[in-house]
Amino acid sequence: MTTVDETHLLAGLKDEAVRLAAAGVTRRVIAGHVGRSTRTVSRWLDDAAAVRRQPGSPGSGQRERGLELHAAGWSTSAIADAVGVQQRAVQKWVAAERCRSDSGSDAV
Repeated sequence: MTTVDETHLLAGLKDEAVRLAAAGVTRRVIAGHVGRSTRTVSRWLDDAAAVRRQPGSPGSGQRERGLELHAAGWSTSAIADAVGVQQRAVQKWVAAERCRSDSGSDAV
């Protein structure tokens, strides 16, 4: 039987998982953060009808955050760990951003 305190704690963990998912954090990273399995977190998010976003997809915020961290001097490995994506994804973001700035598309 579950106590009221355990029920309240579980509800808080579920809310935190949904909040993190909405911010674009991967389910694997969320699971580690809340101390539950990825399968459990996936069930919570599915039950809550949380919006699923692919890592780095528009609106997820991961790419933007990753580029901010890169500009601050972080390594691609550290960025990948911080935003919950593969290092290769960060490398692609950085390369694409370099191409954008080299082409002058940021010019007014």
